[in-house]
Amino acid sequence: MGSGEALNEHVLGDAWPSVGQRLAMLEEAVDLIRLLHRGEQISHHGEFYEVQEARISTLPERPVPIHVSGFGPQATALAGRIGDGCCTVQPDAELVRTFRENGGGDDPEAHLERVRSYLDAGVDEVDVQQVGADHEGFFRAWGEQILPKLR
Repeated sequence: MGSGEALNEHVLGDAWPSVGQRLAMLEEAVDLIRLLHRGEQISHHGEFYEVQEARISTLPERPVPIHVSGFGPQATALAGRIGDGCCTVQPDAELVRTFRENGGGDDPEAHLERVRSYLDAGVDEVDVQQVGADHEGFFRAWGEQILPKLR
């Protein structure tokens, strides 16, 4: 997913929003998609989108991973915060670093913080899942780097 391109979107004849507004729209859209993947009926009255009693009738086995395009520092930082991955067309080490510094990649502290927030709220059981290909590596890392800190 991305914030759009004037090249493709200009045909609507609408004013082209600033990058900041387009990224805010993208963030709200991703939030809505994640809410819908919970399988519940939702209504949303946001800054950019209005949704009334929406539900995905046939859910996939697991939520679809959302990869966010990151062609500049703002979009790449957003991809790190909200995406399951970052799409790029250039081997730019600085953009990869930006993605990881904003939450993308495999930061055990970010996982630990998220699980603790549920436990602190009184949740009795937290289920985690790996949506990527390396299931063994994911669970090995959880067993070595996260679970011991939760005990």
